[in-house]
Amino acid sequence: MSSKPTFSLQAGGFLVSEPYLQDPQFFRSVLVLVEHNEQGTIGFVVNKPLSDVLLSELIDVPEGMELTVFLGGPVQQDTIFFLHNLGLGMLPKSIEVTSDLWWSSDFTRLFELIEQGLAEKSQVKVLLGYSGWKVGQLRDECENDSWVVAHVPTPFVFDPDVDQLWKKVLKSLGGNFSELTRYPIDPNLN
Repeated sequence: MSSKPTFSLQAGGFLVSEPYLQDPQFFRSVLVLVEHNEQGTIGFVVNKPLSDVLLSELIDVPEGMELTVFLGGPVQQDTIFFLHNLGLGMLPKSIEVTSDLWWSSDFTRLFELIEQGLAEKSQVKVLLGYSGWKVGQLRDECENDSWVVAHVPTPFVFDPDVDQLWKKVLKSLGGNFSELTRYPIDPNLN
C-alpha cells in the first residue's frame, strides 16, 4: 500500500511510521516536526516514554516536579527539550512550531509556572534527544514508504494514551491509513 505524503512536510506536521518500518528507534512511532527548512528537518517522537529514566536523573528538579521523559529521537541523547502549549507569553525562550505548539529547554521557567499554578504538567512533553534529517533525506524516506505524513490536531502531542497514539493518529486519517492499524506487529505471525 502506498502512503506517499498526502500533505507537505512542514513544521507542525506529523510523521507516523509505516507498520513495517522495523527500525527499533522508530517502530510504530508518532513524531511531530518542529523545523523543516533548507537546512533539514527536526522532529520529536511523542509516543515513546522512557520508563527507566527520571527527569531528576538528568537535571535538578524541584520536589513534586517529576515529569515523564520521552525518547525524542536518536540524535543528541544527552540533551533534553520539551514541547508545550503555553505560548511565548508564558515561556518566552521558546521556538514557535504552530500557533498552539512551541518547544524549549527553559526548565527553570517551566518549573516556576507549574509551582505558581499557571501551568499543568499535562501541557508539557519532556524529550530526551531529537530526530533529524538532512535536506532531502526525509522526503526520500517518505517516498520509500517509511512514513505517513499527516496534519492532525496538535493535542495529539499531549495525548496521555501514548500506547494507542500510533493507532489513534492513523485512524484519524481514515481510509486506507486506518487499515494500517490492523497490520500485525510481527508479520510472520499473520
